[in-house]
Amino acid sequence: STFIESENENSKVIWNTSANSSSYTFPFGYSNEYLPTVFSKNTSTANNISISTWHAASNSPLPSEATGYPLGNESNVSDRWWTITPSVTASSNITFKWHSTETVSGTTNTSYHFNSSTHVWEEIVGTAGTNSVTATWTSYSGGGGGSGGGALPLSLISFDAIQNEGSVLLEWKTAIEVNNDYFTLEKSQDGINFILLDTIDGAGSSSISLAYSSIDATPFSGTSYYRLSQTDFDGTHKNLKTVSVNFSGIEIISTFPNPAEDEVKFLVNTSEDMHATYTIYDIKGLVVLSDELFLPKGLNNLFIDVSPLTESLYFIKIISDDNKYYVREHFVKN
Repeated sequence: STFIESENENSKVIWNTSANSSSYTFPFGYSNEYLPTVFSKNTSTANNISISTWHAASNSPLPSEATGYPLGNESNVSDRWWTITPSVTASSNITFKWHSTETVSGTTNTSYHFNSSTHVWEEIVGTAGTNSVTATWTSYSGGGGGSGGGALPLSLISFDAIQNEGSVLLEWKTAIEVNNDYFTLEKSQDGINFILLDTIDGAGSSSISLAYSSIDATPFSGTSYYRLSQTDFDGTHKNLKTVSVNFSGIEIISTFPNPAEDEVKFLVNTSEDMHATYTIYDIKGLVVLSDELFLPKGLNNLFIDVSPLTESLYFIKIISDDNKYYVREHFVKN
């Protein structure tokens, strides 16, 4: 078959269409294979339809306006992109066809549209064919793109760990979720060995931006690593991103005497001058002593009268006033 090789975003083919419901075949091809894109207008409003297409190994390069596409999900989406720009938005059936070497495993009935206004990928379900999908589109990105590839399990926009008064607020946002059962949050002191922190239910399938959060009330002294992962309803598990926070600006070098009777001394080292607050709480988490203090850079002796306390195990927590630094230690009162 004779065909046109577009193969980049700016190599556009434009049909000056008639003002009625009609079907137009853009005779694209790639590597000796005919890959027509068929634009079938359901209404008589779209004129001057412009389409370009190109091979995108591992889905790169993206269309120029498209952002936030999730790295690591390339295997789930065909290696081909399209840009479509009608002069007037219209409801249309569009058939995307990709090369046999660009396909995902099996067939799919999903295409994706990048909404340049909301900056998210929107799922448009259609009918699967052989290395193709036909779907009814009602909006166009005008330089964004669509994929005739397979289901996109999850598009992660961001994952952040924020220090907050000695705890860590973990926040993440998604743009797309497909069959997402739940998220898993894990924490680690060395970035290698992780323990479970929390599980959060996913949204199942969603094409709108969603926000999630969790709190680690007891981060490690020094650096804490946080790993976010996701599990589908079929049990497929994927690590999404790992972030870290550092509370190492304050260090309790020694506690003496321990056990203590009337007074306990903490030798505290700080990386800079800082105003801070210390809090002593019991094994039930109830605060029994608290006070503000100033810690100049370097070694500091912190003396605390613990004579009013009953015999038990206690914890001291020191937090800088700007919440940048945090440390925790335990001691015994006799």
